[in-house]
Amino acid sequence: LNISKEKIEEYKNYYKNFISFEPIIGFIILRKVVDDKTDKLWIRCYDSIRKFYDNRIMIIDDNSDFKYLTVNKKLTNCSIIYSEYPNRGELLSLYYYYKFNFVDRVVILHDSMYINKKYDFVNIKNFNHYTRLFSFSNKWYQFDDKNIESQFNKLDNSEELINYHKLNKGKLIGCFGCTMIIEYQFLKYIISKY
Repeated sequence: LNISKEKIEEYKNYYKNFISFEPIIGFIILRKVVDDKTDKLWIRCYDSIRKFYDNRIMIIDDNSDFKYLTVNKKLTNCSIIYSEYPNRGELLSLYYYYKFNFVDRVVILHDSMYINKKYDFVNIKNFNHYTRLFSFSNKWYQFDDKNIESQFNKLDNSEELINYHKLNKGKLIGCFGCTMIIEYQFLKYIISKY
């Protein structure tokens, strides 16, 4: 096979660009409006994202009270899902992200959280398909320890999870309300396995 040096360089550049693609980043805001104060919170969260990013946003509404909910706010590059599963809270963000797969990597926030400066959500140090945004020490993690095994038993491969939990109990860290950055392919893997 005779290939010119120029063609080889062209292929190398193509391959280099192909393997260094950047993931498409998006945001999820988990929202539940119950009064005037909480209505202002989700708006502040949305505005804080828009101050620094024009990426897609998915707002997941966990059965807000429409008496207080601002519905005429101008939203850009944003979708709202009114959940059919009332009061499921934090797990709704992972459920709808899995269901709609709207970006490669998502930043999940509660409606009371704000972004104060621009972060590089592509090049995250020590990122291994997910990272927590807000976590708590093992001392607090063990507070709810009594329910974990019965919850794991409802999942596939529960023995693996229970054994891992027992062996690593002293090193585990809790994640506040599923506030994290996670890649779709990793979530898909977790769901298929467990």
